[in-house]
Amino acid sequence: MPSIIDPAICTCSEDVSRERSRGSNHGFTIIEIMVTIGIIGVLFSISLPALLGARTRASELKSLTNARSIVSDMQAYADAKGTYPFVVIEPGGAAPVPIWPPGSMQILEQVWSLSWAWPGLVAEVAPWEEHYETWISPGRENVTLAYDTGFFTSYRYSTSFLASPALWSGSAATDESLIAPTRPTDVAHPSNKVLVWDGDLAYLPKAPVVVEGFKNHNTPMAFADGHAATHNPLDATPGVENPFNGTSDRLFNTPDGVRGRDY
Repeated sequence: MPSIIDPAICTCSEDVSRERSRGSNHGFTIIEIMVTIGIIGVLFSISLPALLGARTRASELKSLTNARSIVSDMQAYADAKGTYPFVVIEPGGAAPVPIWPPGSMQILEQVWSLSWAWPGLVAEVAPWEEHYETWISPGRENVTLAYDTGFFTSYRYSTSFLASPALWSGSAATDESLIAPTRPTDVAHPSNKVLVWDGDLAYLPKAPVVVEGFKNHNTPMAFADGHAATHNPLDATPGVENPFNGTSDRLFNTPDGVRGRDY
């Protein structure tokens, strides 16, 4: 016996099929779009710290390379001059130090100012035009050769290299003759004595807290033997007072000067 199909049922089924077909062409709903955006946001929030970390690490490695290069520049200076960068300043006097542009001079009244003004001397063997970019912390803005930027370099030069070790023996001797240049052969522990370090850390996304004049963060630095590493300056050996300027900052005023150890 032939089956009887209700025409109303057929018509309903066809209508449902047409509705489904039309619905499949409508694209994403607002809810679907919002869910997709939410997922993308979550993925971005997860990946952003990793991306920033990779960028910071790359800049840190660049700063380490800079510090190592500066030690090489200073070694070249020592090979040519016989001592690390130094300028004689008579008591109550001053000394001119070349700066950029050629023919310009900065007048220093204390030899300790070479901690930031050292490029004026090192430029004799490492020309500004070729080396200045390596004397600036990665991420530092407005880097030019002009002195009107307000700084010479991001990298600090330890003042331990500007006087005899006896100055930092703990006796607080104030004999002017102790302020004298040092030679590479004077350094007793070159792999433990810091020569320069990045004082800016300009590449960090957030400025670290400053403690005892130092940024409380692992810092690229290079040692007298030429190797570079990151250390927190606050972990360095506590300094001994410099009787001529009253400072006792770590790294600058290493106990026993160039015969001492920072780490």
